[in-house]
Amino acid sequence: MNKENHLVEYKRELSETFERSVIAFLNSTGGHIYIGINDDGSVYGVKDIDHVQRQIADRILNNIKPNAIGLFDVVAEEKDGNDTRRLLCACGKFSPWNERKDNPRNFCFSCKNFSC
Repeated sequence: MNKENHLVEYKRELSETFERSVIAFLNSTGGHIYIGINDDGSVYGVKDIDHVQRQIADRILNNIKPNAIGLFDVVAEEKDGNDTRRLLCACGKFSPWNERKDNPRNFCFSCKNFSC
């Protein structure tokens, strides 16, 4: 696979930084987050695909404000014989977006080859 850039981010699994990655894309030009892909682009796969699919939607809807309904889509993809998930994230119209938890002033923006 290609390397991460300002439009693509890889996550082996859902982690504590997931919401920040989504927020970075919402606050910029949008992008794609692949779940089940290592940072180097190698395929790891998603073990419990239905659970991960629900977790993605729940975490975006419950942990990001303002509401991001209609600004993301989760797509099932198979890579190298493994199930993965691709989150398509649109550019948010009502930025800045931030996290509902922890520090409500914690804004993230996508910058060059990484997000905060």
